[in-house]
Amino acid sequence: MCGIFGIYSYKSIPITNLFNILNELKHRGKDSYGISYIKENNIETLKLLELPEITTYNNCNIKIGITHNRYSTNKNKNNSSFVDQIQPIEFKNKYLDFVLAHNGNISNIHKYIQYNSNEYSDTQNIMKFFNNITPDNFESKLIEFVNTIHCSYSILILYNNTLYAIRDRYGYKPLILGQLNNDYCVSSENCITNFNKIRDIEPGEILKITNNNYTTIYQKKNSIINKCIFEYIYFMNERTTFNNHNIFNIRKNLGIQLAKEEKFNFNKKNTIVIGSPNTAIPMGKGYANYLNLNYEQLLIKHHNTGRTFILKDQESRIDACKKFIINKDAIYNKTIILVDDSLVRGNTINSLSNMFRKCGCLDLHIRICSSELKFPCYYGIDIPTKKELIINNYNIQEIEQKFNLTSLRYISINSMINAFNNDTNFCTACFDGEYNKELDW
Repeated sequence: MCGIFGIYSYKSIPITNLFNILNELKHRGKDSYGISYIKENNIETLKLLELPEITTYNNCNIKIGITHNRYSTNKNKNNSSFVDQIQPIEFKNKYLDFVLAHNGNISNIHKYIQYNSNEYSDTQNIMKFFNNITPDNFESKLIEFVNTIHCSYSILILYNNTLYAIRDRYGYKPLILGQLNNDYCVSSENCITNFNKIRDIEPGEILKITNNNYTTIYQKKNSIINKCIFEYIYFMNERTTFNNHNIFNIRKNLGIQLAKEEKFNFNKKNTIVIGSPNTAIPMGKGYANYLNLNYEQLLIKHHNTGRTFILKDQESRIDACKKFIINKDAIYNKTIILVDDSLVRGNTINSLSNMFRKCGCLDLHIRICSSELKFPCYYGIDIPTKKELIINNYNIQEIEQKFNLTSLRYISINSMINAFNNDTNFCTACFDGEYNKELDW
Protein backbone atom coordinates (compact mmCIF):
# COMPACT_ATOMS: atom_id res chain seq x y z
CA MET A 1 0.00 0.00 0.00
CA CYS A 2 1.34 3.38 -1.07
CA GLY A 3 -0.11 6.73 -2.04
CA ILE A 4 0.12 8.09 -5.58
CA PHE A 5 -1.04 11.38 -7.06
CA GLY A 6 -0.71 13.03 -10.45
CA ILE A 7 -1.83 16.38 -11.85
CA TYR A 8 -1.99 17.96 -15.29
CA SER A 9 -2.45 21.72 -14.98
CA TYR A 10 -3.61 24.03 -17.73
CA LYS A 11 -1.63 26.72 -15.94
CA SER A 12 1.59 26.86 -13.99
CA ILE A 13 1.31 25.75 -10.36
CA PRO A 14 3.85 25.85 -7.50
CA ILE A 15 5.64 22.57 -6.88
CA THR A 16 4.98 23.23 -3.19
CA ASN A 17 1.41 22.10 -3.93
CA LEU A 18 2.80 18.60 -4.48
CA PHE A 19 4.61 18.66 -1.14
CA ASN A 20 1.25 19.45 0.44
CA ILE A 21 -0.23 16.41 -1.33
CA LEU A 22 2.54 14.21 0.07
CA ASN A 23 1.62 15.42 3.54
CA GLU A 24 -2.08 14.71 2.99
CA LEU A 25 -1.34 11.14 1.86
CA LYS A 26 1.12 10.32 4.66
CA HIS A 27 -1.40 7.89 6.14
CA ARG A 28 -0.70 5.70 3.08
CA GLY A 29 3.05 5.64 3.59
CA LYS A 30 5.96 7.58 5.04
CA ASP A 31 8.95 5.31 4.37
CA SER A 32 9.99 7.65 1.55
CA TYR A 33 8.63 10.37 -0.71
CA GLY A 34 9.09 11.23 -4.37
CA ILE A 35 8.05 13.88 -6.89
CA SER A 36 8.60 13.85 -10.64
CA TYR A 37 7.72 16.82 -12.81
CA ILE A 38 8.41 18.27 -16.24
CA LYS A 39 10.57 21.35 -16.45
CA GLU A 40 11.63 22.80 -19.81
CA ASN A 41 10.53 19.52 -21.49
CA ASN A 42 12.78 17.47 -19.22
CA ILE A 43 11.67 15.15 -16.45
CA GLU A 44 13.15 15.96 -13.05
CA THR A 45 12.75 13.83 -9.93
CA LEU A 46 13.12 14.49 -6.21
CA LYS A 47 13.66 11.45 -3.97
CA LEU A 48 13.42 11.98 -0.23
CA LEU A 49 13.52 9.94 2.95
CA GLU A 50 12.02 12.86 4.87
CA LEU A 51 9.88 15.76 3.71
CA PRO A 52 11.98 18.95 3.58
CA GLU A 53 11.02 22.53 4.31
CA ILE A 54 8.94 23.40 1.27
CA THR A 55 10.17 26.99 1.26
CA THR A 56 13.29 25.66 -0.45
CA TYR A 57 11.20 25.16 -3.60
CA ASN A 58 9.12 28.35 -3.50
CA ASN A 59 10.36 29.55 -6.90
CA CYS A 60 9.69 26.29 -8.78
CA ASN A 61 6.51 26.09 -10.88
CA ILE A 62 5.30 23.12 -12.94
CA LYS A 63 2.44 22.02 -15.17
CA ILE A 64 2.59 18.21 -14.87
CA GLY A 65 3.77 16.16 -11.91
CA ILE A 66 3.32 12.90 -10.00
CA THR A 67 4.03 12.03 -6.36
CA HIS A 68 4.58 8.87 -4.36
CA ASN A 69 4.24 8.08 -0.65
CA ARG A 70 5.94 4.78 0.05
CA TYR A 71 4.80 2.08 2.42
CA SER A 72 7.33 -0.67 1.87
CA THR A 73 6.51 -4.36 1.95
CA ASN A 74 10.17 -5.28 1.39
CA LYS A 75 11.87 -7.10 4.26
CA ASN A 76 14.97 -4.93 4.00
CA LYS A 77 13.87 -1.49 5.21
CA ASN A 78 17.18 0.24 5.94
CA ASN A 79 17.83 3.67 4.48
CA SER A 80 20.56 2.59 2.06
CA SER A 81 18.26 0.16 0.25
CA PHE A 82 15.51 2.75 0.08
CA VAL A 83 17.48 5.30 -1.89
CA ASP A 84 17.43 3.32 -5.14
CA GLN A 85 13.88 2.11 -4.58
CA ILE A 86 12.30 5.51 -3.90
CA GLN A 87 9.59 6.25 -6.42
CA PRO A 88 8.80 7.56 -8.97
CA ILE A 89 11.13 5.18 -10.81
CA GLU A 90 12.84 6.51 -13.91
CA PHE A 91 13.03 4.57 -17.19
CA LYS A 92 15.25 5.45 -20.12
CA ASN A 93 16.32 3.70 -23.30
CA LYS A 94 17.72 5.02 -26.58
CA TYR A 95 14.23 6.01 -27.75
CA LEU A 96 12.51 7.71 -24.81
CA ASP A 97 12.30 8.24 -21.08
CA PHE A 98 9.44 8.29 -18.60
CA VAL A 99 8.77 7.98 -14.85
CA LEU A 100 6.41 5.61 -13.07
CA ALA A 101 4.81 5.54 -9.60
CA HIS A 102 3.18 2.36 -8.33
CA ASN A 103 0.87 1.38 -5.49
CA GLY A 104 0.43 -2.34 -4.90
CA ASN A 105 2.42 -5.54 -5.10
CA ILE A 106 3.49 -7.71 -8.01
CA SER A 107 5.01 -10.49 -5.98
CA ASN A 108 4.74 -13.02 -8.82
CA ILE A 109 6.92 -10.85 -11.07
CA HIS A 110 9.06 -13.88 -11.92
CA LYS A 111 6.22 -15.10 -14.15
CA TYR A 112 6.60 -12.16 -16.50
CA ILE A 113 10.24 -11.12 -16.59
CA GLN A 114 13.67 -12.48 -15.72
CA TYR A 115 15.62 -10.71 -13.02
CA ASN A 116 18.80 -11.50 -11.15
CA SER A 117 18.52 -9.74 -7.81
CA ASN A 118 16.02 -9.87 -4.98
CA GLU A 119 17.37 -6.53 -3.79
CA TYR A 120 15.16 -4.77 -6.32
CA SER A 121 11.58 -3.84 -5.53
CA ASP A 122 8.79 -5.22 -7.70
CA THR A 123 8.39 -1.72 -9.15
CA GLN A 124 12.02 -1.68 -10.27
CA ASN A 125 11.61 -5.11 -11.79
CA ILE A 126 8.46 -4.34 -13.77
CA MET A 127 10.31 -1.53 -15.52
CA LYS A 128 12.12 -4.26 -17.46
CA PHE A 129 8.83 -5.05 -19.16
CA PHE A 130 9.29 -1.81 -21.11
CA ASN A 131 12.83 -2.45 -22.39
CA ASN A 132 11.79 -2.41 -26.04
CA ILE A 133 9.30 0.45 -25.83
CA THR A 134 9.41 3.21 -28.45
CA PRO A 135 7.36 6.34 -29.12
CA ASP A 136 5.48 4.42 -31.83
CA ASN A 137 4.38 1.56 -29.57
CA PHE A 138 4.16 3.36 -26.22
CA GLU A 139 0.41 3.08 -25.68
CA SER A 140 0.17 -0.39 -27.16
CA LYS A 141 2.89 -1.44 -24.70
CA LEU A 142 0.76 -0.10 -21.83
CA ILE A 143 -2.17 -2.15 -23.11
CA GLU A 144 0.09 -5.20 -23.32
CA PHE A 145 1.14 -4.55 -19.72
CA VAL A 146 -2.47 -4.60 -18.48
CA ASN A 147 -3.20 -7.76 -20.48
CA THR A 148 -0.05 -9.51 -19.28
CA ILE A 149 0.79 -8.43 -15.74
CA HIS A 150 -1.59 -9.75 -13.08
CA CYS A 151 -1.67 -8.94 -9.36
CA SER A 152 -2.31 -5.60 -7.65
CA TYR A 153 -1.32 -2.21 -8.97
CA SER A 154 -2.41 1.34 -9.50
CA ILE A 155 0.15 3.11 -11.64
CA LEU A 156 0.84 6.66 -12.81
CA ILE A 157 3.19 7.32 -15.72
CA LEU A 158 4.54 10.70 -16.79
CA TYR A 159 5.66 10.71 -20.43
CA ASN A 160 5.87 13.21 -23.27
CA ASN A 161 3.79 15.90 -21.54
CA THR A 162 1.10 13.30 -20.87
CA LEU A 163 -0.18 11.68 -17.68
CA TYR A 164 -1.32 8.04 -17.82
CA ALA A 165 -3.24 6.29 -15.04
CA ILE A 166 -3.56 2.49 -14.93
CA ARG A 167 -5.50 0.23 -12.56
CA ASP A 168 -5.13 -3.55 -12.38
CA ARG A 169 -7.83 -5.79 -13.84
CA TYR A 170 -8.97 -7.02 -10.40
CA GLY A 171 -9.37 -3.59 -8.81
CA TYR A 172 -7.28 -4.39 -5.73
CA LYS A 173 -6.00 -0.86 -5.23
CA PRO A 174 -7.96 2.42 -5.32
CA LEU A 175 -7.47 5.09 -7.97
CA ILE A 176 -9.69 8.13 -8.41
CA LEU A 177 -10.05 10.77 -11.14
CA GLY A 178 -10.88 14.29 -10.04
CA GLN A 179 -10.13 17.97 -10.32
CA LEU A 180 -8.06 20.20 -8.06
CA ASN A 181 -8.71 23.89 -8.68
CA ASN A 182 -10.07 22.95 -12.13
CA ASP A 183 -6.95 20.93 -13.03
CA TYR A 184 -7.40 17.23 -13.80
CA CYS A 185 -5.70 14.93 -11.36
CA VAL A 186 -5.58 11.28 -10.29
CA SER A 187 -5.12 10.11 -6.72
CA SER A 188 -5.19 7.03 -4.53
CA GLU A 189 -7.81 8.85 -2.44
CA ASN A 190 -10.06 11.89 -2.70
CA CYS A 191 -9.46 13.05 0.89
CA ILE A 192 -7.11 15.75 -0.47
CA THR A 193 -8.16 19.34 0.29
CA ASN A 194 -10.29 20.85 -2.53
CA PHE A 195 -10.24 17.58 -4.51
CA ASN A 196 -13.47 17.28 -6.50
CA LYS A 197 -14.11 13.69 -7.45
CA ILE A 198 -15.23 12.90 -10.99
CA ARG A 199 -15.27 9.10 -10.80
CA ASP A 200 -13.32 6.00 -9.81
CA ILE A 201 -10.93 4.68 -12.42
CA GLU A 202 -12.24 1.26 -13.42
CA PRO A 203 -10.40 -2.06 -12.98
CA GLY A 204 -8.27 -2.70 -16.06
CA GLU A 205 -8.62 0.88 -17.31
CA ILE A 206 -5.88 3.01 -18.87
CA LEU A 207 -6.70 6.70 -18.64
CA LYS A 208 -4.82 9.36 -20.61
CA ILE A 209 -4.74 13.00 -19.53
CA THR A 210 -3.36 15.65 -21.86
CA ASN A 211 -4.18 19.23 -22.84
CA ASN A 212 -6.55 19.37 -19.87
CA ASN A 213 -8.70 16.56 -21.25
CA TYR A 214 -8.97 12.90 -20.31
CA THR A 215 -9.89 9.83 -22.29
CA THR A 216 -9.95 6.07 -21.75
CA ILE A 217 -7.61 4.44 -24.23
CA TYR A 218 -8.27 0.87 -23.04
CA GLN A 219 -10.13 -1.20 -20.49
CA LYS A 220 -9.48 -4.85 -19.76
CA LYS A 221 -12.67 -6.60 -18.68
CA ASN A 222 -12.22 -9.31 -16.07
CA SER A 223 -14.63 -11.74 -14.44
CA ILE A 224 -12.91 -11.55 -11.03
CA ILE A 225 -13.02 -8.34 -8.99
CA ASN A 226 -11.10 -8.36 -5.69
CA LYS A 227 -11.11 -5.02 -3.93
CA CYS A 228 -8.85 -5.00 -0.85
CA ILE A 229 -11.15 -4.94 2.17
CA PHE A 230 -8.30 -3.83 4.43
CA GLU A 231 -8.18 -0.54 2.53
CA TYR A 232 -11.62 0.28 3.94
CA ILE A 233 -10.97 -1.10 7.42
CA TYR A 234 -7.63 0.59 8.03
CA PHE A 235 -5.72 2.31 5.26
CA MET A 236 -8.04 4.87 3.67
CA ASN A 237 -8.72 8.23 5.24
CA GLU A 238 -12.23 8.41 6.71
CA ARG A 239 -13.05 11.34 4.39
CA THR A 240 -12.46 9.23 1.28
CA THR A 241 -15.26 7.84 -0.86
CA PHE A 242 -14.55 4.90 -3.15
CA ASN A 243 -16.66 2.34 -5.02
CA ASN A 244 -19.77 4.20 -3.80
CA HIS A 245 -18.69 3.73 -0.18
CA ASN A 246 -18.00 6.50 2.31
CA ILE A 247 -15.15 5.26 4.50
CA PHE A 248 -16.47 6.87 7.69
CA ASN A 249 -19.88 5.22 7.18
CA ILE A 250 -18.31 1.83 6.39
CA ARG A 251 -16.33 1.93 9.63
CA LYS A 252 -19.41 2.97 11.58
CA ASN A 253 -21.31 0.07 9.96
CA LEU A 254 -18.52 -2.31 10.97
CA GLY A 255 -19.03 -1.24 14.58
CA ILE A 256 -22.77 -1.84 14.25
CA GLN A 257 -22.22 -5.29 12.74
CA LEU A 258 -19.80 -6.13 15.56
CA ALA A 259 -22.37 -5.00 18.13
CA LYS A 260 -25.00 -7.26 16.59
CA GLU A 261 -22.79 -10.24 17.47
CA GLU A 262 -22.22 -9.15 21.08
CA LYS A 263 -22.96 -11.86 23.69
CA PHE A 264 -22.04 -9.96 26.86
CA ASN A 265 -24.60 -8.01 28.88
CA PHE A 266 -22.90 -4.82 30.04
CA ASN A 267 -23.92 -2.59 32.93
CA LYS A 268 -24.80 0.55 31.00
CA LYS A 269 -24.27 2.84 33.99
CA ASN A 270 -20.67 1.76 34.48
CA THR A 271 -19.50 0.95 30.94
CA ILE A 272 -17.64 3.22 28.55
CA VAL A 273 -16.91 2.43 24.90
CA ILE A 274 -13.71 3.89 23.42
CA GLY A 275 -12.60 3.78 19.79
CA SER A 276 -8.88 3.20 19.36
CA PRO A 277 -7.57 6.36 17.66
CA ASN A 278 -7.92 7.24 14.99
CA THR A 279 -9.24 4.65 12.54
CA ALA A 280 -11.53 2.87 14.98
CA ILE A 281 -13.29 5.94 16.36
CA PRO A 282 -16.28 5.65 13.97
CA MET A 283 -16.29 1.89 14.64
CA GLY A 284 -16.53 2.51 18.38
CA LYS A 285 -19.32 5.03 17.91
CA GLY A 286 -21.31 2.63 15.74
CA TYR A 287 -20.84 -0.16 18.29
CA ALA A 288 -21.86 2.05 21.24
CA ASN A 289 -24.88 3.54 19.47
CA TYR A 290 -26.28 0.14 18.53
CA LEU A 291 -25.97 -1.20 22.10
CA ASN A 292 -27.05 2.10 23.69
CA LEU A 293 -23.79 2.33 25.62
CA ASN A 294 -21.91 5.45 26.66
CA TYR A 295 -19.16 6.48 24.21
CA GLU A 296 -16.33 8.74 25.34
CA GLN A 297 -13.03 9.42 23.56
CA LEU A 298 -10.88 8.96 26.66
CA LEU A 299 -7.88 7.90 24.60
CA ILE A 300 -6.04 10.05 22.05
CA LYS A 301 -2.72 9.92 20.24
CA HIS A 302 0.09 12.37 20.62
CA HIS A 303 0.31 14.68 17.61
CA ASN A 304 2.38 13.24 14.71
CA THR A 305 2.43 9.72 16.13
CA GLY A 306 2.79 7.28 13.25
CA ARG A 307 0.27 4.59 12.38
CA THR A 308 1.69 1.48 14.01
CA PHE A 309 0.78 -0.93 11.22
CA ILE A 310 2.78 0.91 8.55
CA LEU A 311 5.91 1.59 10.59
CA LYS A 312 9.04 -0.01 9.18
CA ASP A 313 10.08 -2.32 12.02
CA GLN A 314 8.96 -3.88 15.30
CA GLU A 315 10.99 -1.46 17.41
CA SER A 316 9.25 1.53 15.79
CA ARG A 317 5.82 -0.07 16.26
CA ILE A 318 6.40 -0.74 19.96
CA ASP A 319 7.69 2.81 20.48
CA ALA A 320 4.63 4.30 18.75
CA CYS A 321 2.31 2.33 21.03
CA LYS A 322 3.62 4.31 23.99
CA LYS A 323 2.45 7.62 22.56
CA PHE A 324 -1.15 7.66 23.77
CA ILE A 325 -2.80 10.13 26.12
CA ILE A 326 -5.39 8.60 28.45
CA ASN A 327 -7.95 10.17 30.79
CA LYS A 328 -7.05 8.32 33.97
CA ASP A 329 -9.72 9.71 36.27
CA ALA A 330 -12.62 8.85 33.93
CA ILE A 331 -11.43 5.25 33.55
CA TYR A 332 -10.99 4.36 37.21
CA ASN A 333 -13.35 1.57 38.35
CA LYS A 334 -15.13 1.53 34.95
CA THR A 335 -15.81 -1.31 32.55
CA ILE A 336 -14.00 -0.36 29.35
CA ILE A 337 -14.83 -1.67 25.89
CA LEU A 338 -12.01 -0.76 23.52
CA VAL A 339 -13.00 -1.09 19.87
CA ASP A 340 -10.11 -1.43 17.38
CA ASP A 341 -9.85 -1.98 13.63
CA SER A 342 -7.56 -5.03 13.72
CA LEU A 343 -5.29 -7.17 15.84
CA VAL A 344 -2.11 -8.00 13.94
CA ARG A 345 1.01 -8.50 16.06
CA GLY A 346 -0.41 -7.48 19.45
CA ASN A 347 1.80 -4.42 20.00
CA THR A 348 -1.01 -1.89 20.43
CA ILE A 349 -3.23 -4.11 22.59
CA ASN A 350 -0.32 -4.92 24.87
CA SER A 351 0.51 -1.26 25.41
CA LEU A 352 -3.10 -0.15 25.86
CA SER A 353 -3.96 -2.99 28.23
CA ASN A 354 -1.10 -1.97 30.50
CA MET A 355 -2.26 1.65 30.41
CA PHE A 356 -5.90 0.87 31.18
CA ARG A 357 -5.02 -1.53 33.99
CA LYS A 358 -2.68 1.03 35.58
CA CYS A 359 -5.55 3.51 35.47
CA GLY A 360 -7.65 1.11 37.54
CA CYS A 361 -10.32 0.04 35.08
CA LEU A 362 -12.66 -2.60 36.45
CA ASP A 363 -12.81 -4.75 33.29
CA LEU A 364 -11.23 -4.43 29.87
CA HIS A 365 -13.03 -5.88 26.85
CA ILE A 366 -11.40 -5.71 23.40
CA ARG A 367 -13.62 -5.75 20.30
CA ILE A 368 -12.05 -6.03 16.85
CA CYS A 369 -13.88 -4.80 13.72
CA SER A 370 -12.07 -7.20 11.42
CA SER A 371 -11.77 -10.96 11.55
CA GLU A 372 -8.71 -12.87 12.73
CA LEU A 373 -5.70 -12.04 10.56
CA LYS A 374 -4.29 -15.50 9.83
CA PHE A 375 -2.63 -15.42 6.41
CA PRO A 376 0.08 -13.49 4.52
CA CYS A 377 -0.92 -10.79 2.06
CA TYR A 378 0.65 -10.89 -1.42
CA TYR A 379 -1.18 -7.84 -2.74
CA GLY A 380 0.46 -4.89 -1.01
CA ILE A 381 -0.02 -5.15 2.78
CA ASP A 382 3.02 -5.85 4.94
CA ILE A 383 1.93 -9.26 6.25
CA PRO A 384 4.68 -11.46 4.76
CA THR A 385 4.50 -14.47 7.11
CA LYS A 386 1.91 -16.35 9.16
CA LYS A 387 4.31 -16.60 12.10
CA GLU A 388 4.23 -12.86 12.92
CA LEU A 389 0.42 -12.86 13.28
CA ILE A 390 -0.55 -13.23 16.91
CA ILE A 391 -3.63 -15.38 16.25
CA ASN A 392 -1.36 -18.05 14.74
CA ASN A 393 0.66 -18.24 17.96
CA TYR A 394 -2.04 -17.99 20.63
CA ASN A 395 -5.75 -18.79 20.72
CA ILE A 396 -8.24 -16.20 21.95
CA GLN A 397 -8.20 -17.42 25.55
CA GLU A 398 -4.40 -17.32 25.59
CA ILE A 399 -4.39 -13.78 24.19
CA GLU A 400 -6.83 -12.74 26.91
CA GLN A 401 -4.51 -14.16 29.54
CA LYS A 402 -1.35 -12.79 27.93
CA PHE A 403 -2.66 -9.22 27.85
CA ASN A 404 -4.84 -9.32 30.98
CA LEU A 405 -8.10 -8.85 29.08
CA THR A 406 -11.55 -9.61 30.43
CA SER A 407 -12.59 -10.69 26.95
CA LEU A 408 -11.50 -10.49 23.31
CA ARG A 409 -13.91 -10.87 20.40
CA TYR A 410 -13.56 -10.46 16.64
CA ILE A 411 -16.22 -9.70 14.07
CA SER A 412 -17.10 -12.63 11.78
CA ILE A 413 -16.19 -12.49 8.10
CA ASN A 414 -19.87 -12.55 7.10
CA SER A 415 -20.70 -9.60 9.36
CA MET A 416 -17.62 -7.75 8.09
CA ILE A 417 -18.91 -8.11 4.53
CA ASN A 418 -22.44 -7.14 5.61
CA ALA A 419 -21.14 -3.69 6.54
CA PHE A 420 -20.89 -3.01 2.80
CA ASN A 421 -24.57 -3.80 2.21
CA ASN A 422 -24.89 -5.47 -1.21
CA ASP A 423 -21.23 -5.17 -2.25
CA THR A 424 -19.40 -8.50 -1.99
CA ASN A 425 -16.46 -8.28 -4.40
CA PHE A 426 -13.69 -8.06 -1.81
CA CYS A 427 -10.38 -9.80 -1.29
CA THR A 428 -10.42 -11.32 2.22
CA ALA A 429 -7.43 -13.65 1.73
CA CYS A 430 -5.59 -12.36 4.81
CA PHE A 431 -8.57 -13.49 6.90
CA ASP A 432 -9.71 -16.70 5.17
CA GLY A 433 -6.80 -17.80 2.95
CA GLU A 434 -8.95 -17.63 -0.19
CA TYR A 435 -6.42 -16.21 -2.63
CA ASN A 436 -7.13 -15.11 -6.19
CA LYS A 437 -7.44 -18.32 -8.20
CA GLU A 438 -6.00 -16.66 -11.32
CA LEU A 439 -2.65 -16.02 -9.62
CA ASP A 440 0.13 -18.50 -8.91
CA TRP A 441 2.61 -17.88 -6.09
